[in-house]
Amino acid sequence: MKKLYIIIIVSFYLLSCKSPTDSTTATPTTSILPLSVGNLWVMQRSYYDTLGNITSTFQDTIKITGETTVQGVTYSVMLDSYALIFCINRNEGLYALWGDNKEYLLLKYPASSGDYYSNPSTNMTVVATDTLISVPKGNFHCYHYSLLNTSGINYPVNDYYSPGIGYVQIEVNYSHTPKIFVRSKLVDYSIK
Repeated sequence: MKKLYIIIIVSFYLLSCKSPTDSTTATPTTSILPLSVGNLWVMQRSYYDTLGNITSTFQDTIKITGETTVQGVTYSVMLDSYALIFCINRNEGLYALWGDNKEYLLLKYPASSGDYYSNPSTNMTVVATDTLISVPKGNFHCYHYSLLNTSGINYPVNDYYSPGIGYVQIEVNYSHTPKIFVRSKLVDYSIK
């Protein structure tokens, strides 16, 4: 179960969306996930049984709590109820620092539909760059990322991020099925 939580956490950092649909002009943005200290995303997380019934729901807050320097590089510190992750935006997208003190690309941005990349435990595909997602906070045009863990636990993940906004929706499927195991939807956010 602990490995599943890690997969869910990693998936939060792998999906991206564009700006809300009520915006008449899109402002170019340089990051898929804004990493300023104080930024936060409130997500409503629902767990489902194999019949599609919700078994539990709770809110989780993901926030940028500060910065830290590792080997001379300054990373943003991201915290949710399961993990502490060091992240940085680079020209190719959002990277995270893992236990081996190496950076791995989590969210390729900008990207094109069909782009494929991987790290030691996950294969990732950019499914689309303009998927409309409706969540409690509103409607967002999103980057849709599909992740597949390659380290033994096969829970397909679909993440949706909005450039300049960040998290919008995360879906984790039951292994080898299209059925949703857990879905997290954006309820509120604060970007500084």
